[in-house]
Amino acid sequence: MKQIFTTMLVCMGLMACAGANYPAEANGHRQPNILILGLDEDRDSIPRKNRAFKRVVSELSTQLQKGGFRVYDETTLTLDKFSQDRVRRTQSEIIEIARSIDKTKIDIAVIFTIYPNPKRLSFTTKMNPTINGFLLNVRSGQRLGNFNVGDNSFNLPVECDRNCVLSGVSANASDLAQDLGFVLTEKLKRRVDGNPSATINSGMNSEFKITLSGFQKSDANEIKEIMLNFRGYRGYDSIKEKITTVIFVYRTISKPDVIVANIEKALDHLNLKGYVTFSGDDIKVKSY
Repeated sequence: MKQIFTTMLVCMGLMACAGANYPAEANGHRQPNILILGLDEDRDSIPRKNRAFKRVVSELSTQLQKGGFRVYDETTLTLDKFSQDRVRRTQSEIIEIARSIDKTKIDIAVIFTIYPNPKRLSFTTKMNPTINGFLLNVRSGQRLGNFNVGDNSFNLPVECDRNCVLSGVSANASDLAQDLGFVLTEKLKRRVDGNPSATINSGMNSEFKITLSGFQKSDANEIKEIMLNFRGYRGYDSIKEKITTVIFVYRTISKPDVIVANIEKALDHLNLKGYVTFSGDDIKVKSY
């Protein structure tokens, strides 16, 4: 046990040096990558191909970028490998899309639905559209907060059909999205360390499946113990422990390439022969 503890202390020093090679990571943290996704599964909501939907996405992107956050465009990231222009998508579908994107790792999904909420009166059609939704940690599935914005009422003609309603919402969508953009920016600032250009905190962990295979169990346990002291570590859950295989879920705020570099240094320090690979959320460490 004493030997493991000493090794951990020495290796922690190595890990701190390794972290210095990544200027984008301040104090083990990194900026979140944000993806805006429209959820139009409810038939009472506005479909994502409508102009109102597109204006909301555009305005939200602008507001969040002004707040210092990195926002990615869904179409650009999914153009080659995903079907485009689908409407009435389910929540499970859009979450799977966010998790499956491999051009960049998406940390937070802004998932929203627009409801037109027309109230037909004898003398006018009263409109009070709302945008409802939530922030989602894409990797862990943790909800980071809900939102509901809708205080932009206006009137439309008495005889206002569905197309009339949609056109009216579209004309007022930018104002509604500006209010929501402010709300989301403030929510995200509270989830990061200090300021708009800050980084992911403990509320925005990423989860990786770590597989240690081919090592003696004592060696695998030493590797795991060292990993629990990596900068950015937030927790773990064991999945499987056998004679030559140890599998666990590893929660961290660090990027996968930083984790891989640190594991490689740990192997060198422990005089263990092995190689590390990662694909998506899977990091595999194999002995040879």
